[in-house]
Amino acid sequence: MRARVYSVDDVRLTIFRSKPAQIVVIAMGRAASTGWTDAELNPFMYVMPPRDGILDLDFSAESPRPGTIVLPILTPIAATLWMPVPNWVRGVRVHAATNSKESGRNIEALDVEEPKIKGGDSVPWPWAAGAAAQ
Repeated sequence: MRARVYSVDDVRLTIFRSKPAQIVVIAMGRAASTGWTDAELNPFMYVMPPRDGILDLDFSAESPRPGTIVLPILTPIAATLWMPVPNWVRGVRVHAATNSKESGRNIEALDVEEPKIKGGDSVPWPWAAGAAAQ
């Protein structure tokens, strides 16, 4: 079963000012026990972009299956996300079960064009990556 990891210890953000802009986020944290696998970062979905320009990400992994023998010690775990982002993004916030960490809050505007669909209409994020490829 997929669940949030116990804690996030460090978040690193790299921004590529390409068209469309891309980010690489690396989150390092701790799982509540041994046996956690397949860690990933999943972006929150927004109806309206947040005023602070911070993209929220869920730090989750597959928990050990029932009946699996695990050690109840905090175990290092990491996840990487590479994705296109809209120009409102100024940083990221990674959420774990017990805390959250931010990176890049004070970066300037990305100053890149938003992807367009045929006919010139802007594409709402996070669907921009698929629509821009059309």
